[in-house]
Amino acid sequence: MSAFCKPNNERRQSEGNMFDQLMRQAIREEMRAALREVAEAGQGTAPADRFLSVQEAASIASVSEATVREWVKRGDLNGYRAGKLIRVAHAELIQMLRRDSSGKPVEKEPDTGTQMNRILARRRK
Repeated sequence: MSAFCKPNNERRQSEGNMFDQLMRQAIREEMRAALREVAEAGQGTAPADRFLSVQEAASIASVSEATVREWVKRGDLNGYRAGKLIRVAHAELIQMLRRDSSGKPVEKEPDTGTQMNRILARRRK
């Protein structure tokens, strides 16, 4: 009797493997479609709409976490509380970094040709 059951067991295993493969393929396709939808929906959402942790803000600004906390404490940068955590708006951080020490917005950095001309003009003096 076991000789007759063995082919059925092998067939069941083979069918089970095929089912597993089909399920995996279907799940992969569904995940790819879902990820595409999320990516397309997120295209209109700029990183500027994000809130950053103090650690992320410090990394972007290339300063220490203590410096970011000090900026929030002094009012140079708005800090938003989420419980005990401080969050910083990405857009506000970038805007603050683009200001000079007097608080005025810094002009866009000149192109390489303009910078080169300024350097040459200084050397000629």
